[in-house]
Order: sequence, then structure tokens, then C-alpha cells
Amino acid sequence: MLTVRWAEPGERGRVQRYLFDNMGKIPFERWGNILDCRWIPEDDRYGAVVMEGDELCGFLGIVFADRPFDGSIHRTGNITSWYLEKDRRRSGLGQEMLGLVTSLPDVTYVATSPNPRSGGLLAKVGWTVLEERRFVWHRSDEPSRTEVRRIASPRGAGELDADSRQVLADHAGLNIEPYVLRGADGETCLVVTYVKLKGAGVAHHEILHVSDRPVFTRLVRDFANAVLAPANAVLSLDSRFVTEQAMPDEIVRLEIPRTFKPCGTEPHHIDFLYSEVVLLDLKIQ
Repeated sequence: MLTVRWAEPGERGRVQRYLFDNMGKIPFERWGNILDCRWIPEDDRYGAVVMEGDELCGFLGIVFADRPFDGSIHRTGNITSWYLEKDRRRSGLGQEMLGLVTSLPDVTYVATSPNPRSGGLLAKVGWTVLEERRFVWHRSDEPSRTEVRRIASPRGAGELDADSRQVLADHAGLNIEPYVLRGADGETCLVVTYVKLKGAGVAHHEILHVSDRPVFTRLVRDFANAVLAPANAVLSLDSRFVTEQAMPDEIVRLEIPRTFKPCGTEPHHIDFLYSEVVLLDLKIQ
């Protein structure tokens, strides 16, 4: 008999091996990052399993995080690592797994990297569009009056607000590149990025988080000029990270929209931190 239930704390090692054996290229050690409840109590929930007797037949991960928005703490749940044995698909088990991991109240659920199958199911059960567009900037020769400073550790972010300092502390040791931007009028903004090579070796400086959308919108051109190499590099971000006043060099429409099920949150609250993107060090699609 097939059953769907929450994965237990003592099953983390078994689930980690299952994901490594079935989902491919990500190193074994990194799979543990989505199972260790880094941003919630360590004995909390981290995913659903499908069991047939003692046999593990499927897993759907959920990265819960208690994270700061506008001075308050909100819980988010990022869908990750959805796998079901081929001979058990199209049976309703996938929807049952999804229903279980998204059954908790007062949580904003997010899918940052949906594929055609999962995206279709999420739309079917009423999730709404989080993002449909990506904005791209290239380096230019425009003069800059913005100070751009790379932060080596959270201790170097004393001028930032408490939420931003907490964000940096929560992501210590992960593959991120945080910067403080200071404009000519003294306004500051935390920007968190990483760099991934895509296509013909183009370095994509991906925006993972910005602390102040209006400030970043005013300073984004200067930031691109400061961090991009003269050639084969772009700055890219989801459109919700900036305001309507932004003027990107390119607009790219996503083939599969990102989706979410909000609870007291707005789209601009949701970024790529506290998610599978940084825990698994994935490329943003």
C-alpha cells in the first residue's frame, strides 16, 4: 500500500541518498542543505515521502524559513526536489504530496524553479503568478556617483538595517556575493548576488535579493557598471526586484512563470534567498 506522509528527522540520511541517486548532478553533500532546517528549528518539517511498506518511492522537499519582512517575521516554504518513481506518476500521488507540504497555515509557499509538469500542477491547484519577466543590464560608459562595496562578512554591514544584517547572518557560508550600495544622496541598499556562466560563457551576475527596491532602481545602472567586466557579462534579475521606473537594456520572458501561494506577503518580498537556489547553488532559469 502506498502512503504519503511527512519525512521524519531520522530519515534525512536516507532521503539525501535517494535524491543523489535519482536526481543527478548535484553533489551528495549539497543535498543535505535542503534537509537540515537551516532557518527553522532543526527537528521541524522538511518534506513529504511516498512509501510502499519500507520502500521510499518519492520525495517532495519544502524549505521552510522564518525570515524578516519589513520588521516582522514571516514563514515561507520553497518547493524543491520533487521526485516520484516513474511507474507511480499520473496517479494523484504528486498532488497528494503537494497538498501535504502546503497544508500548514500562515505560510507563503513559493516555486522559484518550476518545470513544465510541476508548473502545470501548481497552476491547476490555484497558485498565482509570481514572476514572468527577467530584466537585463549591460555595462555602459555612463559616469557613476554610487559607492559599491563588497561585504566580506556580516560584521562589515554595520550601516545596514536589522533585517539586512539578519539576511547576511542567515546565509553565512553559502555561495553569495553581498554588496552595499551608497548613492550620492546617502541612501543605502543591500544587494546580494552570485555569478553563473550561461550560454557561450557569459557571466550572469544574478540578483538574489535587494533590500530597497526604489533605491536599487535608481542605482542599478551604476551597480552594473561597477561589477560587470567589459565583455561577456550581464546583470540580470526578476522584474519584481525593481520598480516600474527601471529601464533595462533587455526584457526576457520566462517560458515557465514562477508561482506562489501568498499569505500576508507581496511578490516583491519573495526573492531567491531562503530557497533551494542558494542551498543547492542552482542556476536561475
